[in-house]
Amino acid sequence: MECLTLRERRREADLVHDQPEIELHQEVKVLERSRAQLEKVLLEAVSHLRVLHDAKQRLQDDLKDKRAALEVDKRQEALTEHSSQISFKPDPLRVP
Repeated sequence: MECLTLRERRREADLVHDQPEIELHQEVKVLERSRAQLEKVLLEAVSHLRVLHDAKQRLQDDLKDKRAALEVDKRQEALTEHSSQISFKPDPLRVP
C-alpha cells in the first residue's frame, strides 16, 4: 500500500501505468483476501475458545459438586449408632 501511495504521487507527473504497478495492485488484493481469511479464522478460534471455556467451567462445577457429595458420603459412612449427636426420633414425619 505504501509503494502504491508513493507511485500515485509520482504518477500525476508521469501518467504511467506499468507492470510493477499492476503487480502491486495484485499483491494488495492477495493481502486483503488473506487478511479477510485470517480474520474469519480468528473469529472461529475465539468462538471455539468461548465454547471450551464454558465446557471447562461446567466440568469444574460438576467436579466440585461431586467432591462435596463424596465428602458427605464419607462422613455418613463414618457414623455409627454410638456416634455423638445421634438419637432415636420416633415418628420423625409427624407434624407437631
